[in-house]
Amino acid sequence: YLDPLNFATNVARFRDHDAHRTRLVTSNYWHGYGARGTGMWLCLFDHEGRVLAQWSQELPEGGGSVIIDSAEVRRRFALGEFHGSLFMHAMRVAGHDIVKYALDTYGDDPKVLSCTHDANSWPSEFYGGLPAPNADEKVVLWIENSLPIPIPAGRIGLRRMGVEDDTRYLQSEIPAFGTRGLNVAEL
Repeated sequence: YLDPLNFATNVARFRDHDAHRTRLVTSNYWHGYGARGTGMWLCLFDHEGRVLAQWSQELPEGGGSVIIDSAEVRRRFALGEFHGSLFMHAMRVAGHDIVKYALDTYGDDPKVLSCTHDANSWPSEFYGGLPAPNADEKVVLWIENSLPIPIPAGRIGLRRMGVEDDTRYLQSEIPAFGTRGLNVAEL
């Protein structure tokens, strides 16, 4: 069972909150490597890292698609609004040990723009590419902790590119498996 090609995992930011929804799409690409009877165990965490729902589903044979929509999950488990993380654990896989997916965000307000970045569960010194907001704009950086330990206060910082001596640090902890929306103007 512990052979890394026996299972695959990943975590996706997942929400159904303030008329913002998410739709995750993947496929049973392990079938092409010879896997049969592939299934997934899924666990939805809220922004504080608490379990909201968990379920299992078989994946279609062949290269069939899998769609997990936040609105459907919310209805199925009679949940209120949520924002958090969806942990995916694929079982009986072959050939690839990461769950690859596309994550779409959609909602009712056409003025809301969104972008998605690949989830990385390893720390890095610096990431780039987040736009700085104008005075009349709001830019939210969603921080997703995909590890079972908290991210301590003072460990996540933002700074303008090229200004090395002015890093501003978030002074609150992100709980294990927790999610936090940070308005970059706060820092």
